[in-house]
Amino acid sequence: MWALAATRCPVVHSIKAIESRGQVRALKKLTSLTSRVSFVCSTSLQKHMLQRAGIPAHRCHIIEPGVETSVVSQDHRTRIRQTLGLDNKDVVAFAPGDSTPTSRHRLSLWALSILHVYDRRYRLLISGTGPQASSLHRLAQKLKQPALLVSASERLRREVDQSELLVAADVALVSDSLPGSPLPTAMCMAAGMPMIGDADGLAGQYATEESSTLMIRPFRPKLVARHIFEWLPVGAARPGHWGNNRPGAAERFDPARFRRQMSDLYRSVCNGSSK
Repeated sequence: MWALAATRCPVVHSIKAIESRGQVRALKKLTSLTSRVSFVCSTSLQKHMLQRAGIPAHRCHIIEPGVETSVVSQDHRTRIRQTLGLDNKDVVAFAPGDSTPTSRHRLSLWALSILHVYDRRYRLLISGTGPQASSLHRLAQKLKQPALLVSASERLRREVDQSELLVAADVALVSDSLPGSPLPTAMCMAAGMPMIGDADGLAGQYATEESSTLMIRPFRPKLVARHIFEWLPVGAARPGHWGNNRPGAAERFDPARFRRQMSDLYRSVCNGSSK
């Protein structure tokens, strides 16, 4: 990217996530090297953070991610659960994305640990990737709740794509702070998953009145546990709102829409109309 900037070619940089102030400073420095750089932000907050750092608004473009989704049968759900060591009567919350400081899966684990004391059928599913995945296992062991946490990559003994896991869960538990990557959350919504999340975090950026979402403020383990217990009691049928998000979210995160908007931006930048 820096080499392209030096050649004065147009540069379009897509921001996956903003992890640090240093990253924002680096992006600001890039704008000083070339006047032909544009940034693609996934959320309005990312754009706001860049503008607050001094990057001109006309260089920041909001294009929400595009994700592929498909309708999965109940039989497939049963098979996936069995492979992961989950019973059909388990209440499974899925923490999307890698286990990182910004995804805050530790908060989700604490919330589920409270419910796991009440009934061991409450489980937390993670992909098993990210720098904090091993520390989550250690915490579950420390709490004497080894069955609480299910790591897909550990159970399947291979790297797992998040899209494989969505059907195994009853709800997406989105604890991400605001600068995190929005793609895992967008994938959950596009698949039609009901979602419980931090009203002041990433989930709050995507929640709409039409979607099956429950936003919690403040996002603290005891409060989260109470809401999960009320929304997903053990022994109840799979939530009727599973799939309600799908029609609007599938359109919102349509890959064709994403490709079209990116193509329009590339064309605009190359023609010099995006200054």
